[in-house]
Amino acid sequence: MKQQFSIKLRLCFFLLSLTIISCSEDAGIAIDKSLLEEKVEEATSILTASQEGDAVGQFQSGSKDELSAAIDEAQLVLQDEEAIQTIVNSAYQSLDTAIDQFRRKGNFEVLTNWEFIRDLTGDELYDLVQSDEPDIFSIIDGATLKDVKIYKIEYQTNHVDGTSVVASGAILYADHDASHPLASFQHGTIFTQDDAPSKFNTERLSAVFGAVLAGSGYAVAMPDYLGFGSSSQVPHPYEHGKTLGSASFDMLRAAKEFYAVHQQTLSSKLFITGYSEGGYATMALHQHIEAHSDWQVTMSAPAAGAYNKSAFFKEMMSMTADYDFPGSPMWVVDAYDWIYDFNKDWDEYLNEPYATTMKGISNPFDFISADLAKSPEKLYTESYRSSIAEGTDATYLAAIAANDFFDWSPKAPITLYYGTKDSWVFPLNSTSAYEAIMANGGEIEIVAYQGEDHFTSSNIYVRDVFELFESLR
Repeated sequence: MKQQFSIKLRLCFFLLSLTIISCSEDAGIAIDKSLLEEKVEEATSILTASQEGDAVGQFQSGSKDELSAAIDEAQLVLQDEEAIQTIVNSAYQSLDTAIDQFRRKGNFEVLTNWEFIRDLTGDELYDLVQSDEPDIFSIIDGATLKDVKIYKIEYQTNHVDGTSVVASGAILYADHDASHPLASFQHGTIFTQDDAPSKFNTERLSAVFGAVLAGSGYAVAMPDYLGFGSSSQVPHPYEHGKTLGSASFDMLRAAKEFYAVHQQTLSSKLFITGYSEGGYATMALHQHIEAHSDWQVTMSAPAAGAYNKSAFFKEMMSMTADYDFPGSPMWVVDAYDWIYDFNKDWDEYLNEPYATTMKGISNPFDFISADLAKSPEKLYTESYRSSIAEGTDATYLAAIAANDFFDWSPKAPITLYYGTKDSWVFPLNSTSAYEAIMANGGEIEIVAYQGEDHFTSSNIYVRDVFELFESLR
């Protein structure tokens, strides 16, 4: 009774405010109520489809009454022939806010929050690709792209030690009636918080490609990973397969909850892909999906990932030639050191003066630009190199092997992409994964870009994986 009285009282005050403001304005101006009419239709549809209760996907008790009252208030404005445009616009904003508040009262398993970032029209997206990413323009040339909405979402996942942490990522979709295939895109190595997907930095190819997928009708999820976005208070567990897989999986769970509460219908198709660290994360995500859910992956497309860490480390420590990206393995060494509680000093890994150099760097984002020898023989201590190359440190090698994600039996098909001249993430990662999965009876294809390196392969991969997904959607 109290709640009904409160709703009636709100309606009375609302009518009174309309009378006061309407009387103070000049009459005779044409009023456009079309947007408010559409918003009332949207709210009514949401209300009709909603259910209250404790089950996941339902809404907290009492929330329907609140939305119903907001709809009634908006309908009063529609019925008021003397309502001025200011009142109509205000009613639209109030109802839009009420819809958002209603959605936030859903019972979610992992989704905790969302924030609107921006709209991107189809024309703006088309022009963005044409001007900033011309190497992938062919995939949209002549196409009519849909307008895209971009959100940041937050969700619960687990950190390395199993404790709960709030992580984040980007959601991109075109608001339309047709069902969306779901696509998860895992980003490559980034060295600044500004490049996390939830920042939607269009200077990043990954952000642009995610928008292209959304503008083409996909419902897109792009995890930030632990250590970025809303979880920036914890260090990023770089190239740690378990948490890359679980954080990306929980992002997909949160994405499904977000899309459901925003009345976006998902089809049965699920596509997952990523490049570099994102390729590795995609393989880890694929394993996690099949181990922890009944979801059916339509196509898994990892690209240029370090899936075979054991062989990668052994190859690098056996090199007599230079390794051109010495800062990247530093991040892996550092991450595995704290993840697996080795707690070693840098001088147990590196020769001088490089150990001292690394001791002076507190932010792993700066490892990539550290002044380090490119020769593994000069950079790493003899004892560290031999313990890996000769297999004498079983405990350390077990930690590396725990991050091998190449030798398994997937249920869903995989297409691998890599450049044959990739000197950052050696081709052996892709070729050994292909051979092992093939031998295990998995359905797998491999696409080798002859003569291409880690950087020149990325745009070719984007074009190819888009065409692959389009052929299967």
